[in-house]
Amino acid sequence: MQPSMATPMWQFKPRTPNRGDTVRNPVVREAIARLWENHPDFTELDLHNQQLSDGDVSALSAALAQNGYVTTLNLARNKIGAAGATALADALFCNTVVTELDLSHNFIGAGGVQMLACTLLSNGSLATLKLGANQIDNWAAKQLADALEQYVGLVELDLANNQISATGALMLASVFARNGGSARLGLAGNWLGDQGAAQLASGFKIGDLAGPEGALELDLRATYLGDAAAQSLAQALAENVRIGVLRLGGNHIGAEGARSLGEALDRNRRLRRLELASNHLGDAGVHWLAGGLARNVGMQALDLGQNGIGDSGALALLATLSGNEALAALDLRDNRIEYDAATYLLRELASRPGFMLRLDGNPFITPDFLLGRTGAS
Repeated sequence: MQPSMATPMWQFKPRTPNRGDTVRNPVVREAIARLWENHPDFTELDLHNQQLSDGDVSALSAALAQNGYVTTLNLARNKIGAAGATALADALFCNTVVTELDLSHNFIGAGGVQMLACTLLSNGSLATLKLGANQIDNWAAKQLADALEQYVGLVELDLANNQISATGALMLASVFARNGGSARLGLAGNWLGDQGAAQLASGFKIGDLAGPEGALELDLRATYLGDAAAQSLAQALAENVRIGVLRLGGNHIGAEGARSLGEALDRNRRLRRLELASNHLGDAGVHWLAGGLARNVGMQALDLGQNGIGDSGALALLATLSGNEALAALDLRDNRIEYDAATYLLRELASRPGFMLRLDGNPFITPDFLLGRTGAS
């Protein structure tokens, strides 16, 4: 049985000073000494990929608890488990200065997440928490979601490459949609699938009823989404839920999914950036997207790289760009666009200062061609 958040497994106690004398790693020893010095110029501590153990983190946490200046702590790619995460949670209960904590690519698991979630309820400073690749499951995602119901200060939560599925996605989406302000939720590399996307869309629509200000960045790259997932997300976008950036690269979305997204863009006014690189849109899918963009006044950046797009799709986008003044960046790298269509695109965009167009990786398009056609020196 998983432990309950209502009864934390540990109690916060004053620490006996630990100056890191038993720590073997000289880099870590130096970091601990600097934390104890409490110097106002020492505000960022980067210990990623230093083979830190739970014992190292325990000594580090003792120093962190009394430090009043370090705001950014990077402990990614180490060997930190639940015990190390508990020590950090203990420290963050006392330390209300750290705003960014990166624990990605460790081994903290559900138990470690529970401790950190409990700390969020009493810590008022943490704004960014990165927990990617930590063997986090739906139960652990629920602990975070429950904590975030009460703690609204977190603006970025990265849970990429974990073991979160549809159930966990629903809980996280609901709480992020209800919290006001801008925020980023990273779920890339989790096994969400079409069902997970449907749950996410449902969570956003339910949580967005109050219509809080701000825009959410939602990262769903490589989460096994297909056309049905795109349709679910499109339904939420059509209702203008507060998603400002949607990253859907590396999935299995085809022309039908693009059709749903295109129809949603016709009504959406909040989405500013849409990333669909490395899907299966083809020319047919791009035609649907272009139709929606023709009447969209909010989209500023569109990434369609590696989608098998040929001249027909490129010319459909060209027709849209002639009447769409909001779009300022278009990525068409690594497609099948030939010389003539590329020339038409560049010629149309020559009169739009600052427009970012990426065409490298297409047939017959060389760096010299791009430099010459854009007038760059």
